[in-house]
Amino acid sequence: MHANDRNPKPIPRIKVCGVTLVSDLDFVAAAGIDTIGLNFVAHSPRYLAQDRAQELSRRAAELGLLRVAVTMDLAANELNDLLAQIEVDFVQLH
Repeated sequence: MHANDRNPKPIPRIKVCGVTLVSDLDFVAAAGIDTIGLNFVAHSPRYLAQDRAQELSRRAAELGLLRVAVTMDLAANELNDLLAQIEVDFVQLH
């Protein structure tokens, strides 16, 4: 066994943040991207309403993409409400 076999380098992940169109998810997956960011920052031009976010989350899961909820300054109860409505794999706190 080679010394590097015991501690292999981690494989970097690539996240495309701010996806707003379901049609873009096929392109993202085909490009080898493995993670998408769903933007829940209210003042962002890429902010997602709940119905669009649910649709994107479902399709991303079908494609095997990891889903990150991108948030900013949410109170704990607001974050809990969001996570009860939208299925994601990770949360990015800003």
